[in-house]
Order: sequence, then structure tokens, then C-alpha cells
Amino acid sequence: MQRARIITGVMGGVGLAWGLAFVGLSRPPAAIEDDWHARLGVGAAPAAISGAPAFSMAPPSWAAKRMNGQERLRRVLVLYNGAESFTDEDEHGKQWKVAINSENNRFHTLAELAMNHAGLVAEFADVNAPEGLPGPATMAGFRGVAMWPGSDKCRDPENTLKWMAEQATAGRPVVIFERTGCARDLKNRPVDPEVWNTTMSALGLRVGDTEVWDSDQIEVAHESGKRTGFEQPLDLRLPYWRDVQALDPAATVWLKLRNGAGALSDAVIVGPRSTYVLREYAFREHKVGTRWTRAWLVDPFSLFEAAFGMATEPRLDFTTRNGRRLFYAHIDGDGMETISEIDRKSLCGEIVRDQLLKPYDLPCTVSVVTGRVQPPPDAYGSERAVDVARTLLALPNVEVASHGYSHPMDWRAGEKSELSVKNLPGYTLSGEGEVAHSTDYINAALTSPDKPVRVMLWTGWCNPDEAQLAVTARLGLYNLNGGDPRMDRLYPSYAHMAPPIHRVGQQFQFYTSAANDYILTDEWTPPFYRFGNVVDTFEKTGRPRRVVPANIYYHFYIGLNLSALQGARRAYDWVMRNPVAPVFVSEYVDVVRDFYYGRVARLDTGAWEIWTDGHLQTARFDGPPRDFDLDESAGVIGYVYEDDLQATYVHLLGPRATLVPANGPPKRPYVLRATPGITRAERRGKRLTLDVSGVGRKVLEIGGLTPERPVEVTVYRGPTVVDEPALAADAQGHVSILLEGAGPFTVDVGHP
Repeated sequence: MQRARIITGVMGGVGLAWGLAFVGLSRPPAAIEDDWHARLGVGAAPAAISGAPAFSMAPPSWAAKRMNGQERLRRVLVLYNGAESFTDEDEHGKQWKVAINSENNRFHTLAELAMNHAGLVAEFADVNAPEGLPGPATMAGFRGVAMWPGSDKCRDPENTLKWMAEQATAGRPVVIFERTGCARDLKNRPVDPEVWNTTMSALGLRVGDTEVWDSDQIEVAHESGKRTGFEQPLDLRLPYWRDVQALDPAATVWLKLRNGAGALSDAVIVGPRSTYVLREYAFREHKVGTRWTRAWLVDPFSLFEAAFGMATEPRLDFTTRNGRRLFYAHIDGDGMETISEIDRKSLCGEIVRDQLLKPYDLPCTVSVVTGRVQPPPDAYGSERAVDVARTLLALPNVEVASHGYSHPMDWRAGEKSELSVKNLPGYTLSGEGEVAHSTDYINAALTSPDKPVRVMLWTGWCNPDEAQLAVTARLGLYNLNGGDPRMDRLYPSYAHMAPPIHRVGQQFQFYTSAANDYILTDEWTPPFYRFGNVVDTFEKTGRPRRVVPANIYYHFYIGLNLSALQGARRAYDWVMRNPVAPVFVSEYVDVVRDFYYGRVARLDTGAWEIWTDGHLQTARFDGPPRDFDLDESAGVIGYVYEDDLQATYVHLLGPRATLVPANGPPKRPYVLRATPGITRAERRGKRLTLDVSGVGRKVLEIGGLTPERPVEVTVYRGPTVVDEPALAADAQGHVSILLEGAGPFTVDVGHP
């Protein structure tokens, strides 16, 4: 399991050698502890941050309302087995057992992102829960069931099997990776054969007991193209055969095996009642040196699309806005106060400010470790660090975040947690101290009232518990970090990526979309320019399918030397060359929240209805190109078909949208693609007026114009006309409009 072991704790002693040593405290620990409790207001729940739009994961008001058409359910119940465990190991070789839960089960860590790409949302349940599995009323809200158990044992196998049969009979497909997980009870007693066979029949399967492990006795009888052998070919010596047969005539067999006796096994079955992937044929894991790498054998994207009947339906998409891939950047506060080796006088925060944040006019969410900034006697910072932090957070392209007070490595270890800012008098790890206190200090000392802390960026292993996440919820803060996703030459598989969100108890944590500099430099070891290899992740996750936004994620110590800085520049230069839709972390998290709660319905007319809170602005149709009637549709400002992605991206505006299909493209102006955010769109005859916002260079691409005719464009900043470029539509009836400088802008476009 990869972990982000943050460099402040590892390099704390080195930081003193670079010239930022602080000695002595002017007050005794008891006085500091008393003042600490006074600052936190122990016993009272903190209020939301003043002046900041409070973030909440509470269900929206429309979550329980009836939609106008037939709702297309998006939730899938994923079963894991809490009686199972795996062995974890730290960097010193120490091993321990870890129980399987909703955060570390194989489906979440390997497959959930692929299911998200199909527009579906996972909810997790322990198959061994004392209260049993959900009843019919609860399951009526789920599209289907999925499971990827690590063993064949569970607490109550017979009732679990009966429950699975009920789901298939009710029209909820069941996806099974490798095992059903309920052939035996926890005392290894086999399930009643009659219950087993009845359930398998309900699933459209026959799963017998005959097994073959001799590779000389197994061969491929039929293989369905790239749907098996997806990221690597099947082994020349096949590892396993079991007697499995598809009984449902509507099912498709992707992989069929033959044993030495000539008997056939349906190793990968995709059907309307169930999908079954035989063990050893889902993915492979290899050890290359000290690295464990994975590769999918079965195509999980095609599998989830087919298993849950998503081929013709719109998928809510958290990767894209107005046809352009989302991009966000964020900086963990580690090392801001450290002297840079580049000139041996500037702080790393100054180097990052002057050589990355100012030259690259892109939004960035910037955090501070307050224990390293706040001066003595309360912490170990300095007035210089305070001044640098203020200049950083005041930049117009910066969103303010906290990276904690003591920067714990393991949030769930309590008093045993390693703290990167050590020996803070009177301090013990708590969500209140790390989140509330650090936020209070940043708001009071480092930023202005109109620009308060918006985001908590988790530290260390990025594993907050439910109570710690609840502090961010009470404060109305967004949160991010964790997952450590990467897809590059060393880890060339979607199986190393992470979903955007997961539930921790009744709270929610949001994962990053790419790995950071500490991970990509193998725990901050030279050559440091390797952070630039994050570009591999951008490219591999952008084509042939766009599965996550582009995300530049680093620490202030990237400014420590020129090699590291060059790696960061390579990442930023890639973003500048590729038209993206730049957003702050808070905006991205809002999009993911909409993805989690959003709803889709099919109307009797054949149109689609979509409900969100208006932050997620994309519905995606995979497959052949689609056209839409923008006069009859509502809340739709345009669309574009991306041939290399084989997908149509529909651009939504507002919390409700109705998508009306058409037989051809619009004959008047519409948004084809846009890098800025669009907050208002108005059509008047053959003209289109847009209000646009966002940081940096902005490009609007407008379609629906008459080919090769002059186009009249007027650009306003407020009531003032700032540009009237002379443009003409190209041969496809498209025109591009470039906006530079501070906005917001209003753009009016159409033919004279």
C-alpha cells in the first residue's frame, strides 16, 4: 500500500541545518496548555468559518424528491468481508494484520474508479454485519450489487446466497470478481448445496466444484478481443480452471477455457442477471524490484458498462467542464519556511511564489503548516515565515488552505502518532487542534477576512477518522488528499488510480487525482526532476478515456533545488500547452459532491433529465456521436463529440437540465468548448451571450455558425467594451475567442 509519508517529519532535523533553528520557549508548558484550551473553546462545537461559503456533504433538498421520468439508479452496493485481513508492512519491514474494511477492500482500491467512469457510485457494506444485508426497501434505491471477496467464507453464507438470488430476481445485476465469498461459513463448514445451486441458477450460472491448477492442462478455447488481456495478455501458462457455465442465453462469454479432459469453462461471463470473473483472470500483480505493480486482464470499463446496462445512458462526469478537462493544483505546506539551496537565502515558499505561482497564471490551493509558521512561544515559526505566508496567500490565483498544526503522519494513531512538528508543549493529536486551531491562526494572522481558509489538506498517511472529518464538516471546510493515484511507466495500470471520494463512517474524504512530488521521487530522493513524470499520469488518464482531472500536487520543498523545480515546471508547461478548465480545489470537490448525489431520469419523450446542485456541468455519452436540440433542451449550453475519446460531452448550466436528442447539430451559436467557467448563457435569435469567469487565459470555442462568414464578437468587462475582434467562422462553422486579463467578462457572439 503506497502512503504519502510527508517530508517535514522525515527531514525535520535537516531543516535546522538550513538555517531555521529556533531555541527556547518563553512560557512553561502548563501556561501554553491553558492558553491552548482557551483558544479552542473546549466543550463548544466550532462554528462555520466566517465569510466562507460553508461546504456540506449533507444530502441536497432534492435528493428525496420524485423526478419527472423513470429514474436511472446510479448506486451500486459493494459487499466486502470484514472477517478478512491482509498483511501490511512499513518501511522498516515491520508487519501487522489489517482488517478489511470499506477503505481498503479490493473493489475500492482497484475497481471503483472504473465503475465511476460508467457514471455509477459505490456504497459499501460488510457482508458479515450483525444486522444483516439491506432489505427490499433499501435495495430499491440501488441499481445492482458488486463484490470482490478474498476468500470463500462469510458469517451467514446461506442467507447471503438467498439475498443475492433476491437481487438478481428483482432485476438488480450482481457482479462477482473471483469468488462469491459465501461458499462456507467462518468455521469452514460448506453451505447447503441446494441453496448454492438455487442461487447460482437465479444468477444464470452453474458453478461446480471441479478445479484444475495444472497449467499444462488448461488452454484458451475462446477469447473476446481486448476485453480480456486488457492491460497485458493472458499468461501463456494459464493458472486456473473451474467448472463454470453461463446458463442465461442473454449472457456473453468473454473468455472460455478448456481443461485437459476437453471440458469447457466460461471464465468471464457478462450478463443481465450476473457478471462473473473467475479467479486469476481479473488482474495480475507483479513484483518488479521492490515495487508491486498491477495490470488488468479483464477490461473493467467495458465490464461495468455492460453489466449495469450503461451503454446508452448519460454518465455524470467529474473530469470535464464545457468539453475541457478539469485541472486543479494544490500545495502541501511542508518546507515553506526552509532555506532553498538555489540561492541559499530565499525560503522555499518565496521560490515557489516567484517561479511557479506568479509566472503560471493558474489557480492553486495553497496550504500552511501553522506549527512551522506561527512564531514562538506558541510554535516554531518566525516573523519572516509569517510575511512569506501572507504574500503567498494574498496572490489572486491562490485559494487558502490549512495543512494542519503539528502535521501528524498517522491521524488514527492518537498519542502514538509521529508528528512532523515535534514537542509542541501541551499538544496531543486531535481534529480540533489540527483543523480548528490551524484554521483559526491562518484566518487571524495570515490572510484577510474576505479570503478565509476554504480547504483542509490532510497530512502524512492522509487517513483522517470520522471524528476528524467531522471537524471539517462543522467548520464548513472542503477536504482533500489521499489515494496516491498514479499511472505511468512504473505503474502502467488503471488499477493504481483512485476514485474521487470515499465514505468514512458518516463523513466523506476526497482523494487527489495524481501523486505528489514525494511519491514520484521515491520519498524525496534524487533525481528530483522525476516529479515531472506526473505528465505520464496526465496523458495516460486522459486518453483513450478521460478518467480523472489533471492535478499538479506538490510541497513547498519543491523549491529546494533547481532539479525539483524543473520537474514542477515540466508539469506546469504541460498544462499550459493543453487547453484545460482550471479550477480551485474547492470547486473540484463541489463537482465530486454533485457526482455523488446527482440523479438521472429518462422521460417518456426520450429526453433525459439531470439534477445536481449546478457544480457538475457535464453529462457524457460514450459511443457514436450524439446531437441535441438546444432550443427544446433546458440547462444545456452546448456539446462536443471528441473522436479520440469516442464520447459526446454535453455542457450543462444550472441545477436542472433536460437533454433533448436531435438528428443534427444546431443552426445557431452554441458552446463547443470553453476553458473558463460559464455562469450565464442567453440566446437571442442568432446571437449568444455568455458570462465567463476564472483565473488565467480563457478560450471560448463557438459552434453553430455559418461556415466562412464574418462573426461579430463584443467582449465586455462590466459595462465597458474591452475588445471587438474581427473573426470569421471556419469551414465547420466554428470560431475561437481568446480572452486575456482579469475578468469576469461578458461575450456576445453571432453573425452581423
